[in-house]
Amino acid sequence: MAFPDVRLKQFLELRFADSVPLPFVKAYAALVKGLLYSEAGIASAAERIRDQRISEAKIRQAEDALMAEGWGAKVYGRAASELAEDFLQLAGQQLPDEEKIFLEPFYMVIRYGGIPGIPANKLARLWD
Repeated sequence: MAFPDVRLKQFLELRFADSVPLPFVKAYAALVKGLLYSEAGIASAAERIRDQRISEAKIRQAEDALMAEGWGAKVYGRAASELAEDFLQLAGQQLPDEEKIFLEPFYMVIRYGGIPGIPANKLARLWD
């Protein structure tokens, strides 16, 4: 039995954020809301990938590169960290000011190259 990351039913089912620490659950919810819960967010995200002509083969290449190289990977011709930050900024533009703070854990992951790289005092602050 396969468990894909995303399934399209009568709704879009995103399945890969079900067992992460609470600050990252909030960050994920804010990211999804910012990108997918407004026409402007959807249009902005679509504009960023429209010219990439993303095929299933390119998706597999991106997955393989991310698994092998992490934040150093090139994804659709761009550094993974650059692409991730671009989408975080797009999401933040669609969120109310009081919800933008929820994206901070993801910015920290990018800044420090992954959760293990985040200094303990900064990581602990996420739970305050």
